[in-house]
Amino acid sequence: MTHEALQPGVDAASALDNCGLATMMPMTGMLASRISPGAPAPESIELEVPQDDRGCSAVLDVNSLAYGMDLDAGKELIGTRSFWTGHVPVLGLVDGKPACAAAVVMVDGYRYVALVATDPAHQRRGYAEAAMRLALEVAGRQHGERPTVLHATDAGRPIYQRMGYEAIATHTLFMEKRFLAGH
Repeated sequence: MTHEALQPGVDAASALDNCGLATMMPMTGMLASRISPGAPAPESIELEVPQDDRGCSAVLDVNSLAYGMDLDAGKELIGTRSFWTGHVPVLGLVDGKPACAAAVVMVDGYRYVALVATDPAHQRRGYAEAAMRLALEVAGRQHGERPTVLHATDAGRPIYQRMGYEAIATHTLFMEKRFLAGH
Protein backbone atom coordinates (compact mmCIF):
# COMPACT_ATOMS: atom_id res chain seq x y z
CA MET A 1 0.00 0.00 0.00
CA THR A 2 1.35 3.43 -0.95
CA HIS A 3 0.59 5.92 1.82
CA GLU A 4 0.72 8.95 -0.48
CA ALA A 5 -2.04 7.43 -2.66
CA LEU A 6 -4.55 7.10 0.20
CA GLN A 7 -7.35 9.58 0.71
CA PRO A 8 -7.07 11.46 4.03
CA GLY A 9 -8.67 9.55 6.89
CA VAL A 10 -8.59 6.14 5.19
CA ASP A 11 -7.48 3.37 7.57
CA ALA A 12 -6.15 0.92 5.01
CA ALA A 13 -4.62 -1.37 7.64
CA SER A 14 -8.04 -1.99 9.23
CA ALA A 15 -9.72 -2.53 5.88
CA LEU A 16 -7.03 -4.96 4.77
CA ASP A 17 -7.14 -6.75 8.14
CA ASN A 18 -10.80 -7.51 7.43
CA CYS A 19 -9.69 -9.07 4.12
CA GLY A 20 -7.29 -11.48 5.86
CA LEU A 21 -4.16 -9.40 5.32
CA ALA A 22 -1.68 -8.40 8.00
CA THR A 23 0.98 -5.73 8.09
CA MET A 24 4.31 -7.28 7.26
CA MET A 25 6.78 -4.40 7.02
CA PRO A 26 7.17 -0.74 6.17
CA MET A 27 9.11 0.12 3.03
CA THR A 28 10.34 3.26 1.31
CA GLY A 29 10.18 3.64 -2.46
CA MET A 30 13.47 5.12 -3.67
CA LEU A 31 14.84 6.41 -6.98
CA ALA A 32 18.36 7.15 -8.24
CA SER A 33 19.30 8.58 -11.61
CA ARG A 34 22.94 7.73 -10.94
CA ILE A 35 24.60 5.51 -8.37
CA SER A 36 27.38 7.08 -6.29
CA PRO A 37 30.75 5.34 -6.49
CA GLY A 38 31.40 2.85 -3.71
CA ALA A 39 34.15 0.83 -2.17
CA PRO A 40 35.39 -2.20 -4.10
CA ALA A 41 33.73 -5.52 -3.28
CA PRO A 42 35.26 -7.17 -0.21
CA GLU A 43 37.93 -9.70 -1.16
CA SER A 44 36.18 -12.41 0.87
CA ILE A 45 33.16 -12.51 -1.48
CA GLU A 46 32.99 -14.10 -4.93
CA LEU A 47 30.22 -12.53 -7.02
CA GLU A 48 28.62 -14.31 -9.96
CA VAL A 49 25.63 -14.03 -12.26
CA PRO A 50 24.09 -17.51 -11.91
CA GLN A 51 23.81 -19.38 -15.20
CA ASP A 52 21.77 -22.35 -13.95
CA ASP A 53 18.65 -23.10 -11.94
CA ARG A 54 20.66 -24.07 -8.86
CA GLY A 55 22.32 -20.64 -8.65
CA CYS A 56 19.05 -18.81 -9.33
CA SER A 57 17.34 -20.88 -6.64
CA ALA A 58 20.11 -19.95 -4.19
CA VAL A 59 19.13 -16.26 -4.61
CA LEU A 60 15.81 -17.18 -2.98
CA ASP A 61 17.51 -19.31 -0.32
CA VAL A 62 19.60 -16.33 0.83
CA ASN A 63 16.49 -14.14 0.94
CA SER A 64 14.65 -16.82 2.95
CA LEU A 65 17.44 -16.83 5.55
CA ALA A 66 17.75 -13.04 5.67
CA TYR A 67 14.04 -12.30 6.04
CA GLY A 68 12.99 -15.41 7.99
CA MET A 69 10.47 -16.41 5.33
CA ASP A 70 10.00 -19.61 3.39
CA LEU A 71 10.28 -18.64 -0.29
CA ASP A 72 10.36 -22.19 -1.68
CA ALA A 73 7.02 -21.63 -3.43
CA GLY A 74 8.71 -19.05 -5.67
CA LYS A 75 11.45 -21.38 -6.84
CA GLU A 76 9.35 -22.97 -9.58
CA LEU A 77 9.39 -19.60 -11.37
CA ILE A 78 12.00 -17.23 -9.91
CA GLY A 79 14.42 -20.02 -9.07
CA THR A 80 14.92 -20.87 -12.74
CA ARG A 81 17.43 -19.40 -15.18
CA SER A 82 14.68 -18.94 -17.79
CA PHE A 83 12.90 -16.42 -15.53
CA TRP A 84 15.98 -14.18 -15.54
CA THR A 85 16.21 -13.72 -19.33
CA GLY A 86 16.67 -9.96 -19.75
CA HIS A 87 17.15 -9.47 -16.00
CA VAL A 88 20.20 -9.84 -13.75
CA PRO A 89 20.46 -11.98 -10.60
CA VAL A 90 23.72 -11.88 -8.64
CA LEU A 91 24.81 -14.38 -6.03
CA GLY A 92 27.67 -13.81 -3.60
CA LEU A 93 29.64 -16.80 -2.35
CA VAL A 94 31.88 -17.04 0.71
CA ASP A 95 34.00 -20.18 0.78
CA GLY A 96 31.83 -21.53 -2.06
CA LYS A 97 28.54 -21.14 -0.16
CA PRO A 98 25.77 -18.59 -0.89
CA ALA A 99 26.09 -15.59 1.43
CA CYS A 100 24.30 -12.71 -0.31
CA ALA A 101 22.15 -11.90 -3.31
CA ALA A 102 20.70 -9.04 -5.30
CA ALA A 103 18.87 -8.69 -8.58
CA VAL A 104 17.87 -6.12 -11.16
CA VAL A 105 14.62 -6.63 -13.02
CA MET A 106 13.86 -4.38 -15.97
CA VAL A 107 10.43 -2.79 -15.45
CA ASP A 108 8.99 -0.02 -17.64
CA GLY A 109 12.43 1.29 -18.59
CA TYR A 110 13.75 1.28 -15.02
CA ARG A 111 16.29 -0.98 -13.37
CA TYR A 112 14.24 -2.27 -10.42
CA VAL A 113 16.47 -3.58 -7.63
CA ALA A 114 15.03 -6.58 -5.79
CA LEU A 115 15.95 -9.55 -3.63
CA VAL A 116 18.81 -7.74 -1.86
CA ALA A 117 19.75 -9.88 1.12
CA THR A 118 22.60 -11.29 3.17
CA ASP A 119 22.66 -14.49 5.18
CA PRO A 120 22.58 -13.28 8.82
CA ALA A 121 25.90 -15.09 9.47
CA HIS A 122 27.57 -12.74 6.95
CA GLN A 123 25.83 -9.39 7.51
CA ARG A 124 27.50 -6.00 7.96
CA ARG A 125 30.42 -6.72 5.63
CA GLY A 126 29.24 -4.93 2.49
CA TYR A 127 28.39 -8.14 0.65
CA ALA A 128 24.83 -7.30 -0.45
CA GLU A 129 25.84 -3.81 -1.56
CA ALA A 130 28.61 -5.35 -3.69
CA ALA A 131 26.11 -7.82 -5.22
CA MET A 132 23.65 -5.01 -5.90
CA ARG A 133 26.31 -2.83 -7.54
CA LEU A 134 27.32 -5.71 -9.82
CA ALA A 135 23.69 -6.39 -10.78
CA LEU A 136 23.21 -2.68 -11.62
CA GLU A 137 26.45 -2.61 -13.60
CA VAL A 138 25.55 -5.71 -15.66
CA ALA A 139 22.00 -4.42 -16.25
CA GLY A 140 23.46 -1.06 -17.30
CA ARG A 141 25.71 -2.74 -19.86
CA GLN A 142 22.81 -4.84 -21.19
CA HIS A 143 20.07 -2.18 -21.21
CA GLY A 144 21.87 1.17 -20.96
CA GLU A 145 22.23 3.41 -17.96
CA ARG A 146 18.67 3.98 -16.85
CA PRO A 147 17.24 5.27 -13.59
CA THR A 148 17.00 2.70 -10.83
CA VAL A 149 14.23 2.20 -8.29
CA LEU A 150 13.77 -0.02 -5.27
CA HIS A 151 11.72 -0.58 -2.16
CA ALA A 152 13.91 -0.25 0.93
CA THR A 153 13.43 -1.78 4.34
CA ASP A 154 14.27 0.42 7.31
CA ALA A 155 17.60 -1.42 7.65
CA GLY A 156 18.58 -0.89 4.02
CA ARG A 157 17.44 2.71 3.58
CA PRO A 158 20.65 4.38 4.92
CA ILE A 159 22.81 2.24 2.63
CA TYR A 160 20.71 3.14 -0.40
CA GLN A 161 20.78 6.84 0.52
CA ARG A 162 24.58 6.66 0.62
CA MET A 163 24.48 5.10 -2.85
CA GLY A 164 22.48 8.07 -4.22
CA TYR A 165 18.87 6.96 -3.84
CA GLU A 166 16.21 9.44 -2.70
CA ALA A 167 12.89 8.58 -1.05
CA ILE A 168 9.89 9.09 -3.34
CA ALA A 169 7.09 7.28 -1.46
CA THR A 170 6.29 5.31 1.68
CA HIS A 171 4.62 1.94 1.64
CA THR A 172 3.39 -0.80 3.91
CA LEU A 173 3.74 -4.36 2.70
CA PHE A 174 0.86 -6.70 3.59
CA MET A 175 0.67 -10.47 3.40
CA GLU A 176 -2.04 -13.03 3.91
CA LYS A 177 -2.24 -13.89 7.61
CA ARG A 178 -2.02 -17.61 6.89
CA PHE A 179 1.52 -17.14 5.58
CA LEU A 180 2.59 -15.26 8.70
CA ALA A 181 1.59 -17.91 11.23
CA GLY A 182 4.26 -18.13 13.89
CA HIS A 183 5.94 -14.80 12.98
